[in-house]
Amino acid sequence: MADEKPGPLSGEYDTLVGESSIRLFGRPMWDIVLRKPKSKRIKPYGGRLPSGPIPPRLSENDFLVNQLSSNKARLARIMAFSYQNQLYNLVRPAIFLVHGKGAPVEFTREGADGRENPFLRRMPTYTDRSGVVSQTASFGPYIKVWLYDRADFTIRLDTETGTFERVLLEAELGSIRSGSMGAGDGDDVPPPPPPPRRRRWRGSGD
Repeated sequence: MADEKPGPLSGEYDTLVGESSIRLFGRPMWDIVLRKPKSKRIKPYGGRLPSGPIPPRLSENDFLVNQLSSNKARLARIMAFSYQNQLYNLVRPAIFLVHGKGAPVEFTREGADGRENPFLRRMPTYTDRSGVVSQTASFGPYIKVWLYDRADFTIRLDTETGTFERVLLEAELGSIRSGSMGAGDGDDVPPPPPPPRRRRWRGSGD
């Protein structure tokens, strides 16, 4: 079998656009599904004008609309990204608009049943997939990667979970108006200020 000639997609070459490439690492969401519009240009109110004037849409920029209207558009929880040979972990995972199911980051081998087993991996992976030259640890199983240019448009959703007191009352009204019975309750009377410190009077003969 003759050796395959190296080509632009063999992993041996790079391109000028690689300088501005961003790779997102995460997993596609299963319980959040985007509703696909029938056309790329989303019409407000279902195309029917409600009573009253509507502010005209002055912008002709449909970059974000096109990204969202793609048949492959979906949401994924992103946990890390790579940019210019550096791998960064997000402080808190966020949900991003991506396209497709993503590509596997790690190499996969066939298990005993003949199927690809993501736990049987080998290092290192392709630089085209990870965006870095080397890495000290392996990516987690089932982690996917999406490749974009830094000028592409996307949507980011930061989720917040907790009690209504924390995610609603404290976030909108502050801890003083939250109704908490703790030390920060607004109904508590603040302690009186300390008495002024008396200074000893000293005569001129002292």
